Amino acid sequence: MEAIRAGGIPAERAANHLYQQWEGYIPKAVERYQMKADLAREAFHLALQKTLQAVSFGQFEGRSKLSTYFHTIFFNRCVDILRRESSYKEKEMEDYMLDLPDAAANILREIQGREDMHRFHQYLDQLGEKCRQLLIQTEWYGKSLKQMAQEMDYASASVAGTSKNRCMQRLKKLMRKDLSQAQA
Repeated sequence: MEAIRAGGIPAERAANHLYQQWEGYIPKAVERYQMKADLAREAFHLALQKTLQAVSFGQFEGRSKLSTYFHTIFFNRCVDILRRESSYKEKEMEDYMLDLPDAAANILREIQGREDMHRFHQYLDQLGEKCRQLLIQTEWYGKSLKQMAQEMDYASASVAGTSKNRCMQRLKKLMRKDLSQAQA
């Protein structure tokens, strides 16, 4: 943990050590949660990244073993990814439901949704093209970090994941700022 907090080459070595020590979680997730291997890897990279950040910023307090902390984050990431994958199928059904005659009763919700979507696109535009593409491709179209690393010339899925997390943090900051101004 000291090496991770120190940063630089010692942190990279520590991260590589943890990667090698914990990479066995990937096939376990494939078997246990019946996930595709690339989705299990995505969950693994995100969980490892979150664990390293928690150690770096002092969020990990050492009340449990680091591997236990990682396992909890990894499990939650697997659940998030599985939900994300199933939500795309649900969106198709929602699109079908909008075509039903009763959809006219939802006009106000549709207008509000369009306004929210317009505002959301404005936030994405403020992030810049690279962040915009990374978030849209992974969150909306469900592409894996590995795919995005290849398409956007990132060194690895882990680097793409780090970039995605930074983009998400910037997006949240913009949204919070807008929300606090609206409440003022």
